[in-house]
Amino acid sequence: MDEIRKYVQRWYELAQMRQRVIDGTATEQEALSVLTGLPTDAFPFIEKCQKEDVLKAQIARWWEGVPAAERSKEMTMAEFCSLFRQTGAGAWQIGAALRELGWTSSRRRWKESGPRCRVWLPPAASS
Repeated sequence: MDEIRKYVQRWYELAQMRQRVIDGTATEQEALSVLTGLPTDAFPFIEKCQKEDVLKAQIARWWEGVPAAERSKEMTMAEFCSLFRQTGAGAWQIGAALRELGWTSSRRRWKESGPRCRVWLPPAASS
């Protein structure tokens, strides 16, 4: 009997949330919270992790398309920011994704027009 009661209660919660979504009175996070059973404050963290995974996948896909002759080229963060501008990711997010993909940023070089900048080395060139 308790199983049936739990099932009916769950169905009622979902029906109420469905109506709130239709009425426009429920936020997306509230609806997801009812559907998944996760607290609403967990969703910003989940979204952040998903964006980081998408960014890493985009960088990896881009790297696979780079010709072998160009794979030893050093790149600056400004170049990465212009390449992945459409993702909306900041330099610190791109840097974190690059580190996770095996890139290193330990070297710096002087710009012709000003101060030095950090140079990123690809995984094969950094070892």
